[in-house]
Amino acid sequence: MTIKMELMSKINLLRDRRVLGARWKQTYSGYFGSKKNMQIFAKKTLPYIPKREEMQILYPGSGSGFLGEELLKDLKKRKVKARLWLMDVSKGNLEQNPNPETKKIWGDILKVKLAKKFDVIVMRSTLDYFWTEKTWTPYAQLEVL
Repeated sequence: MTIKMELMSKINLLRDRRVLGARWKQTYSGYFGSKKNMQIFAKKTLPYIPKREEMQILYPGSGSGFLGEELLKDLKKRKVKARLWLMDVSKGNLEQNPNPETKKIWGDILKVKLAKKFDVIVMRSTLDYFWTEKTWTPYAQLEVL
């Protein structure tokens, strides 16, 4: 199966090929692969997340989604039943996530149309996909519960 991709997404995927997969954890001296940094991000994010017993979290441009998994751990400690949805243009990155409960969507964040509503959307390291205001339009229209 192939997916439809915007030209900029194809360019970004080619640019990132040297740091996809396990090599991503070493990028920027291991900053993005650091479990400690992910835990700090999750803890700093919690005050901004709506207080609900259940929630749906979308993480577009997630790669392996380990940052989202850290957020889920913290929510679980707070007795929140959360479901994580990863979306990435790299199928290889998605396949690195071993959590069978996490939903994986192989798609281009500029092309995928999701009928689902999400309570939280996490984005990190994806600004290069949104090079014009027009490319932000689908996300500006997402309905946040």
